[in-house]
Amino acid sequence: MRYLLLTCTLLSLVVFTACPPSPTEPNLYQKWLNSYEEETNSAEERCYRPADYNFPQSRQRSGFEFKEDGTMSIFYPGPTDALVTQAGTWTRKGDNQLEVKLANQSKPFLIDIISLQDGLLKIKPPQINPNPSTIGLLTKKWYNSREEETDPSVERCYRPDGFEFPQSRGRSGFEFKENGDFVYFFPGPTDRMESKTGKWTSVNDGKVSVTLDDPNPNQNKTFDIEINTLTNDVMKIKPPRISANAGY
Repeated sequence: MRYLLLTCTLLSLVVFTACPPSPTEPNLYQKWLNSYEEETNSAEERCYRPADYNFPQSRQRSGFEFKEDGTMSIFYPGPTDALVTQAGTWTRKGDNQLEVKLANQSKPFLIDIISLQDGLLKIKPPQINPNPSTIGLLTKKWYNSREEETDPSVERCYRPDGFEFPQSRGRSGFEFKENGDFVYFFPGPTDRMESKTGKWTSVNDGKVSVTLDDPNPNQNKTFDIEINTLTNDVMKIKPPRISANAGY
């Protein structure tokens, strides 16, 4: 009997030594929210807790959700604190490294897991977007640079306030403010500039949703601005359907 127990014990040790459990698999498949209160150096390490964790009261928290089928999503507060969600897929690159590909970004990024234990996920700060954030680039006043457009029915070009435009009649444009306020300005029937205010929220890196406070009868109350190109110096977009009749 003693020999039988000893044999079983040795076999158990061999099995567990040969097939160690993955440190990240069992608890990864859930929604994780940033527990920034537990971070000592957010430039080197980010902390996340499951969504049902008893967090201190705060504004919206950014985070991730990983699913067993290889899909995932990231979410973060937009300029008005409304959560912005981006969908994507993930694959394992190693025991403690994941590769993530977001649907609206051409390049994947890596999530390096430092530890996952006791309901606390620690990762290195991921390089989700190596370029300046869309919100940081967008929040300024933009004027239509129609002289640079080859086909305005396909793409509209805008330059920021301060650009040296050729002399012309009034130029339409947009102003995106950091607090989520939005201004649409345009020449009226007598060429006098008019404006409409509203709110804007970021849907993703390539789309902004706008709601006007008090649109004209021929204007849509809500419309999207789809961004093709965005740098500090130029913004190119698809013609937005501001007009309730035939688009822009």
